[in-house]
Amino acid sequence: MRRLAKVVVFVSQGIISGSDRDFIAERINETLDEAYSRNLSRYVRSGFAEKAAQGHAIGKPPLGYRTEKAPSGRGAHAVPDQRTMPTLLAALRGYTTGKHSFQTLAQELNARGYHLSGGKPFTESSISTILNNRFYDGKVVYHPRRADEEVIDGAHEVPDEVRDLWRRCQDVRRERRLPGCSTSARNQRVYSLTGILVCDGCSQPFHGISTQSKGRIYPRIILG
Repeated sequence: MRRLAKVVVFVSQGIISGSDRDFIAERINETLDEAYSRNLSRYVRSGFAEKAAQGHAIGKPPLGYRTEKAPSGRGAHAVPDQRTMPTLLAALRGYTTGKHSFQTLAQELNARGYHLSGGKPFTESSISTILNNRFYDGKVVYHPRRADEEVIDGAHEVPDEVRDLWRRCQDVRRERRLPGCSTSARNQRVYSLTGILVCDGCSQPFHGISTQSKGRIYPRIILG
Protein backbone atom coordinates (compact mmCIF):
# COMPACT_ATOMS: atom_id res chain seq x y z
CA MET A 1 0.00 0.00 0.00
CA ARG A 2 2.91 2.35 0.75
CA ARG A 3 4.37 1.72 -2.69
CA LEU A 4 1.01 2.75 -4.14
CA ALA A 5 1.14 5.96 -2.10
CA LYS A 6 -1.80 4.87 0.05
CA VAL A 7 -2.18 5.48 3.76
CA VAL A 8 -3.86 2.86 5.96
CA VAL A 9 -5.64 4.09 9.08
CA PHE A 10 -6.36 1.51 11.82
CA VAL A 11 -9.40 3.19 13.37
CA SER A 12 -9.93 0.89 16.37
CA GLN A 13 -6.25 1.12 17.39
CA GLY A 14 -5.91 4.79 16.52
CA ILE A 15 -2.84 4.10 14.35
CA ILE A 16 -1.84 5.69 11.05
CA SER A 17 0.38 3.32 9.12
CA GLY A 18 3.81 4.75 8.35
CA SER A 19 3.45 7.60 10.83
CA ASP A 20 6.58 8.40 12.85
CA ARG A 21 4.36 8.95 15.87
CA ASP A 22 2.70 5.52 15.64
CA PHE A 23 5.46 3.29 14.30
CA ILE A 24 6.19 1.65 17.69
CA ALA A 25 2.52 0.84 18.33
CA GLU A 26 2.17 -0.39 14.74
CA ARG A 27 5.12 -2.77 15.08
CA ILE A 28 3.80 -4.08 18.41
CA ASN A 29 0.40 -4.78 16.86
CA GLU A 30 2.02 -6.49 13.88
CA THR A 31 4.02 -8.74 16.23
CA LEU A 32 0.93 -9.62 18.27
CA ASP A 33 -1.04 -10.38 15.10
CA GLU A 34 1.75 -12.63 13.82
CA ALA A 35 1.90 -14.47 17.15
CA TYR A 36 -1.88 -15.01 17.07
CA SER A 37 -1.73 -16.28 13.48
CA ARG A 38 1.07 -18.72 14.27
CA ASN A 39 -0.66 -20.02 17.39
CA LEU A 40 -3.93 -20.49 15.53
CA SER A 41 -2.14 -22.32 12.72
CA ARG A 42 -0.47 -24.62 15.23
CA TYR A 43 -3.78 -25.39 16.97
CA VAL A 44 -5.48 -26.13 13.64
CA ARG A 45 -2.66 -28.45 12.52
CA SER A 46 -2.77 -30.22 15.85
CA GLY A 47 -6.54 -30.67 15.56
CA PHE A 48 -6.27 -32.06 12.03
CA ALA A 49 -3.51 -34.45 13.07
CA GLU A 50 -5.56 -35.72 16.01
CA LYS A 51 -8.64 -36.16 13.82
CA ALA A 52 -6.65 -38.15 11.26
CA ALA A 53 -5.02 -40.26 13.98
CA GLN A 54 -8.51 -41.27 15.09
CA GLY A 55 -9.29 -42.45 11.57
CA HIS A 56 -11.44 -39.54 10.42
CA ALA A 57 -10.96 -37.92 7.00
CA ILE A 58 -10.15 -34.23 6.76
CA GLY A 59 -12.42 -32.00 4.70
CA LYS A 60 -15.70 -32.63 2.92
CA PRO A 61 -16.95 -36.25 2.81
CA PRO A 62 -16.44 -37.87 -0.61
CA LEU A 63 -19.18 -38.90 -3.01
CA GLY A 64 -21.53 -41.42 -1.41
CA TYR A 65 -21.02 -40.08 2.11
CA ARG A 66 -22.35 -37.29 4.31
CA THR A 67 -21.31 -35.73 7.59
CA GLU A 68 -23.19 -36.78 10.72
CA LYS A 69 -22.72 -35.24 14.14
CA ALA A 70 -22.00 -37.44 17.12
CA PRO A 71 -24.89 -38.03 19.57
CA SER A 72 -23.05 -35.90 22.12
CA GLY A 73 -23.12 -32.98 19.70
CA ARG A 74 -19.33 -32.74 19.70
CA GLY A 75 -17.44 -33.80 16.61
CA ALA A 76 -18.71 -35.33 13.40
CA HIS A 77 -17.91 -38.28 11.17
CA ALA A 78 -18.64 -39.50 7.65
CA VAL A 79 -21.43 -42.02 7.13
CA PRO A 80 -22.85 -43.60 3.94
CA ASP A 81 -25.38 -41.36 2.24
CA GLN A 82 -28.24 -43.34 0.72
CA ARG A 83 -29.08 -40.38 -1.53
CA THR A 84 -25.72 -40.24 -3.32
CA MET A 85 -24.55 -43.84 -2.84
CA PRO A 86 -26.25 -45.02 -6.09
CA THR A 87 -24.22 -42.44 -8.02
CA LEU A 88 -20.98 -43.71 -6.51
CA LEU A 89 -21.88 -47.32 -7.27
CA ALA A 90 -22.76 -46.42 -10.87
CA ALA A 91 -19.35 -44.81 -11.34
CA LEU A 92 -17.47 -47.77 -9.85
CA ARG A 93 -19.49 -50.35 -11.75
CA GLY A 94 -18.96 -48.46 -14.98
CA TYR A 95 -15.20 -48.48 -14.63
CA THR A 96 -14.99 -52.15 -13.67
CA THR A 97 -16.34 -53.08 -17.11
CA GLY A 98 -12.98 -52.10 -18.55
CA LYS A 99 -14.70 -50.30 -21.43
CA HIS A 100 -14.22 -46.73 -20.28
CA SER A 101 -11.57 -44.09 -19.92
CA PHE A 102 -12.13 -41.38 -17.32
CA GLN A 103 -13.59 -39.15 -20.01
CA THR A 104 -16.01 -41.64 -21.56
CA LEU A 105 -17.21 -42.80 -18.14
CA ALA A 106 -17.90 -39.20 -17.11
CA GLN A 107 -19.85 -38.66 -20.33
CA GLU A 108 -21.95 -41.80 -19.82
CA LEU A 109 -22.77 -40.94 -16.20
CA ASN A 110 -23.85 -37.45 -17.23
CA ALA A 111 -25.98 -38.85 -20.04
CA ARG A 112 -27.69 -41.22 -17.61
CA GLY A 113 -28.63 -38.33 -15.32
CA TYR A 114 -26.07 -38.87 -12.57
CA HIS A 115 -24.33 -35.84 -11.12
CA LEU A 116 -22.03 -34.72 -8.33
CA SER A 117 -23.05 -32.70 -5.29
CA GLY A 118 -24.68 -29.41 -6.16
CA GLY A 119 -25.81 -30.80 -9.51
CA LYS A 120 -22.37 -30.45 -11.08
CA PRO A 121 -21.61 -32.85 -13.96
CA PHE A 122 -18.95 -35.53 -13.86
CA THR A 123 -15.57 -34.70 -15.38
CA GLU A 124 -12.38 -36.67 -16.02
CA SER A 125 -10.96 -35.25 -12.82
CA SER A 126 -13.94 -36.24 -10.70
CA ILE A 127 -13.62 -39.84 -11.90
CA SER A 128 -9.90 -39.68 -11.14
CA THR A 129 -10.66 -38.36 -7.66
CA ILE A 130 -12.96 -41.31 -6.92
CA LEU A 131 -10.56 -43.94 -8.21
CA ASN A 132 -7.60 -42.44 -6.32
CA ASN A 133 -9.44 -42.01 -3.02
CA ARG A 134 -8.43 -44.73 -0.59
CA PHE A 135 -11.32 -43.69 1.64
CA TYR A 136 -13.35 -46.28 -0.31
CA ASP A 137 -10.86 -48.94 0.77
CA GLY A 138 -11.31 -48.04 4.43
CA LYS A 139 -8.23 -45.83 4.68
CA VAL A 140 -7.59 -42.21 5.60
CA VAL A 141 -4.59 -40.51 3.99
CA TYR A 142 -3.14 -37.61 5.96
CA HIS A 143 -0.98 -35.13 4.02
CA PRO A 144 -1.32 -36.97 0.69
CA ARG A 145 1.56 -36.65 -1.77
CA ARG A 146 3.79 -35.06 0.87
CA ALA A 147 6.96 -36.33 2.49
CA ASP A 148 5.12 -36.97 5.79
CA GLU A 149 2.14 -38.76 4.18
CA GLU A 150 0.41 -41.21 6.52
CA VAL A 151 -2.06 -43.96 5.61
CA ILE A 152 -4.34 -44.72 8.57
CA ASP A 153 -7.12 -47.26 9.05
CA GLY A 154 -10.32 -45.26 8.81
CA ALA A 155 -13.01 -45.16 11.48
CA HIS A 156 -15.73 -44.91 8.82
CA GLU A 157 -17.91 -47.73 7.54
CA VAL A 158 -17.36 -48.88 3.95
CA PRO A 159 -20.10 -51.10 2.47
CA ASP A 160 -18.70 -54.39 1.18
CA GLU A 161 -19.94 -53.66 -2.34
CA VAL A 162 -18.18 -50.30 -2.44
CA ARG A 163 -14.89 -51.72 -1.19
CA ASP A 164 -15.05 -54.65 -3.61
CA LEU A 165 -15.87 -52.46 -6.63
CA TRP A 166 -13.17 -49.91 -5.77
CA ARG A 167 -10.55 -52.65 -5.54
CA ARG A 168 -11.70 -54.13 -8.83
CA CYS A 169 -11.26 -50.68 -10.36
CA GLN A 170 -7.65 -50.73 -9.19
CA ASP A 171 -7.19 -54.10 -10.89
CA VAL A 172 -8.49 -52.61 -14.14
CA ARG A 173 -6.08 -49.69 -13.85
CA ARG A 174 -3.13 -51.99 -13.19
CA GLU A 175 -4.00 -54.12 -16.21
CA ARG A 176 -4.07 -51.00 -18.38
CA ARG A 177 -0.57 -50.10 -17.29
CA LEU A 178 0.85 -53.39 -18.57
CA PRO A 179 3.13 -53.20 -21.63
CA GLY A 180 1.24 -53.61 -24.87
CA CYS A 181 -2.03 -52.22 -23.57
CA SER A 182 -3.49 -50.04 -26.30
CA THR A 183 -6.35 -48.34 -24.47
CA SER A 184 -5.97 -44.61 -24.02
CA ALA A 185 -7.13 -44.88 -20.40
CA ARG A 186 -3.74 -46.25 -19.35
CA ASN A 187 -2.28 -42.82 -20.10
CA GLN A 188 -4.46 -41.00 -17.57
CA ARG A 189 -2.36 -39.17 -15.01
CA VAL A 190 -3.16 -37.21 -11.88
CA TYR A 191 -1.80 -33.69 -11.49
CA SER A 192 -0.14 -33.23 -8.11
CA LEU A 193 -2.15 -30.09 -7.23
CA THR A 194 -5.55 -31.61 -8.04
CA GLY A 195 -8.07 -30.45 -5.43
CA ILE A 196 -5.49 -28.26 -3.68
CA LEU A 197 -5.65 -25.14 -5.83
CA VAL A 198 -8.96 -23.28 -5.61
CA CYS A 199 -10.51 -20.49 -7.66
CA ASP A 200 -10.17 -17.09 -6.00
CA GLY A 201 -13.58 -16.08 -7.33
CA CYS A 202 -15.85 -19.04 -6.55
CA SER A 203 -13.67 -21.14 -4.18
CA GLN A 204 -14.21 -24.24 -6.32
CA PRO A 205 -11.19 -26.57 -6.59
CA PHE A 206 -9.12 -26.82 -9.72
CA HIS A 207 -8.35 -30.26 -11.11
CA GLY A 208 -5.33 -31.01 -13.21
CA ILE A 209 -4.98 -33.94 -15.56
CA SER A 210 -2.52 -35.01 -18.22
CA THR A 211 -3.42 -36.65 -21.49
CA GLN A 212 -1.22 -38.13 -24.16
CA SER A 213 -1.46 -37.62 -27.90
CA LYS A 214 1.00 -38.63 -30.61
CA GLY A 215 3.61 -39.56 -28.05
CA ARG A 216 3.45 -36.25 -26.16
CA ILE A 217 1.99 -35.55 -22.71
CA TYR A 218 -0.24 -32.49 -22.33
CA PRO A 219 -0.98 -31.26 -18.78
CA ARG A 220 -4.27 -29.42 -18.31
CA ILE A 221 -5.92 -27.73 -15.38
CA ILE A 222 -9.68 -27.28 -15.24
CA LEU A 223 -12.25 -25.94 -12.80
CA GLY A 224 -14.96 -28.23 -11.45
